[in-house]
Amino acid sequence: MPNLGYLRELLIIKEREKWLTIQTFMAEDIIRTYVDQKLRQLKWRELREEEVEFLFLQEKRAARANRRSLALFGVVTAITAAAIALGVNYLNLRSDLITTTSEINTLQEELNTLTTNNNEKQVDVESNINYQEIYDKAVNEYGMTYPDANNIVEYDGGTLGYIRQYENIPNN
Repeated sequence: MPNLGYLRELLIIKEREKWLTIQTFMAEDIIRTYVDQKLRQLKWRELREEEVEFLFLQEKRAARANRRSLALFGVVTAITAAAIALGVNYLNLRSDLITTTSEINTLQEELNTLTTNNNEKQVDVESNINYQEIYDKAVNEYGMTYPDANNIVEYDGGTLGYIRQYENIPNN
């Protein structure tokens, strides 16, 4: 029969070896992580010294570009707003023009109709005038005659083309 004490000691030794192996791997991972961090920090310090100026200049250029693009955006927005305002104003004026043109056409049609009606009524009135009857009535009923040379009185009435008589015309 095998010796139990011996087997127990062998089992304890194997467990310790296993534990030591795990501890070794853990220590190696910790050391590897620490070394990686230190290497990154060193690289960053080297990069920092060389690239901090470059990064600063890049940020400065980006800020300047942002200010320029903001100013450009403002200008484009103002131009767009002005174009929209002009377009709306143009459309309003165009609408007013169309409305006014329509009103003018309507009024011209009405004027043409009234002129035609007026001309027709004037023709009717003139065609209904019997000049012979007027002459007969003037001569026979009222005793009118054509004027002689001594019945004509010349009178200076100005430049209006007509005379309004407010009193009797003098005989001389």
